[in-house]
Amino acid sequence: RLLLALGAAPGLMLMLAEARRPSSQEQQGPAPTAPAAGASSTTDGLRRALASRDNWEKLIGCAGGWFLFDITFYGNTIFQPTVLHIIFKSGSGQGPVVDGGSLATNLCWQMVILALIGLPGYYVAIYFMERMGRKKIQIQGFVVMAVLYAVLAVALEGLEGFPVMLLIVYGLTYFFSNFGPNSTTFILPSETFPPEVRSTLNGVCAATGKVGATLGSALFKPLISAAGTAAAF
Repeated sequence: RLLLALGAAPGLMLMLAEARRPSSQEQQGPAPTAPAAGASSTTDGLRRALASRDNWEKLIGCAGGWFLFDITFYGNTIFQPTVLHIIFKSGSGQGPVVDGGSLATNLCWQMVILALIGLPGYYVAIYFMERMGRKKIQIQGFVVMAVLYAVLAVALEGLEGFPVMLLIVYGLTYFFSNFGPNSTTFILPSETFPPEVRSTLNGVCAATGKVGATLGSALFKPLISAAGTAAAF
């Protein structure tokens, strides 16, 4: 709750500053009345954007990548406490890496360790963004994430005896998520589409990503219950 409150503070400060600032109309005087746009202008713009074959190819690449990434990212993030319980045997007194007195204490330190593994991925992505290009960073991120998830799916039971190694492999999924599609899915749509349809198709890509986030959040728990942890990976 404290973190949510702190996150709301910048927005509240901007609202107060904006409320006290004179409007542009008050500063410049009345503006000439522009002709009202037709009610169907937004729909017509979307239709024109989707009428081009070139736009469809770009849309499938950008929206499809955002959709697939959000399935794994949001599902993996919500699923994180369960994975950490498996790694550390939290609450059973067998946590060999982070020795906390309770599940809550263990979980906090474990998530700190994962954050320390994953966070540098953003800075590595920034460093290589112009050298490698957005597309290559996104592709290599997806490929490495697929390999890491495959390792977890195939060797999860064997790695449970090596919790440090399991933590590193699991943490690297976050590293290459950040040094990969988590840094590029937002950039590619804004640079890929032509200016006249960029905002519209960028919104379509973002909405498609949210559909993936919903699926990832909703399906992981039922999948774990039905088929086990390895199947979720």
